[in-house]
Amino acid sequence: MQFQTPTRNKINKQSQIIMTTFSKISSRLIEPIQLEITEHNVFMPGLPESFIGRKVVQISDLHRGCGNTDVLILKTVETVNDLDADY
Repeated sequence: MQFQTPTRNKINKQSQIIMTTFSKISSRLIEPIQLEITEHNVFMPGLPESFIGRKVVQISDLHRGCGNTDVLILKTVETVNDLDADY
């Protein structure tokens, strides 16, 4: 049996299939359980003195569907509460 070298088009096609598959797996299995916390110091001219030094928390992009209460949502709420935000 003789080994045949794959053509460039065949390799490109296989690479596209692999990348598409990984992208779908990532968006369905990895991203939904990935919790990222970032901190930003924001300067806002004219901000009332009473707001200076306060901590604000924003939660977004949970992608969990309507009406679902699951472990990720509960863990996210617990984590946010532990941040001890002012707002």
